Amino acid sequence: MLHTDDFTIVHELATTLQALADPIRLKIIRILLSRTKETLSVTDVSRILGISQPAASQHIKALKTIGILNVTRDSNRMIYTVNQAAVFRFKEVWDDLYAKAFTVCPYDMRCTECPAKKTCA
Repeated sequence: MLHTDDFTIVHELATTLQALADPIRLKIIRILLSRTKETLSVTDVSRILGISQPAASQHIKALKTIGILNVTRDSNRMIYTVNQAAVFRFKEVWDDLYAKAFTVCPYDMRCTECPAKKTCA
């Protein structure tokens, strides 16, 4: 997930949700989380999903961009795993959104005026 001072939690969550808003990408995460004892490459992912390797590569690229996937080299293969810290961060941000969703923001969603320099939703 994005971690810069220029982004509020809203931007962080929106960027992550945009990347996750694709059934294939969610399936890729599910595949990688359920097969942690295996080393899976883009070829493996594309075979499991029944999609082309270029299509799998594009989906993996989107997930890498938001930091949800880690990549390591194993000889001539790139191996993908889920970045569990990023998944936990997403859950933390989502839980924060839910916890504060029923409370009026005292700064009327003007994040730059918030002492924490972030917004709750």
